[in-house]
Amino acid sequence: NKNEFQNLDKMYILLDKDVFSRGEFDENIFIRGCNLEGITPLFQQNNFEDFIICHFDDENVSKWETIVNSYESPMSGEEVEKRIVDIIPKYKKGSLPEDIQHIVFSFESLNKAISNSDNKKIPFKSGLVDLLRKFLCG
Repeated sequence: NKNEFQNLDKMYILLDKDVFSRGEFDENIFIRGCNLEGITPLFQQNNFEDFIICHFDDENVSKWETIVNSYESPMSGEEVEKRIVDIIPKYKKGSLPEDIQHIVFSFESLNKAISNSDNKKIPFKSGLVDLLRKFLCG
């Protein structure tokens, strides 16, 4: 429904699901607080790095699934940063290396992210990708 995107007062917040999975915050309380403020939360399942990887080719997506191994107990940010360099050698937490920005921000890679998000076999999902799909595909 593209009318949803015509409301300029609508705010979305993107955050990682791992903080709730580890019990650092109560997800229901957080969502209720967002709703009271008119904010729509968008969750990354589990980390922002999952969002980045979903833009990559099948080989790297499979490699990431092997690295992550389990979504039942998410890795810490330090562990994610240490392990993702197997796929993105220059990666530092909180930034996107210039040499891969074209991968994440191209139309082709967005289509790949949407396709990976639709794949039931891939456990990581992105609320941001879902929102972009709704915006672009109606």
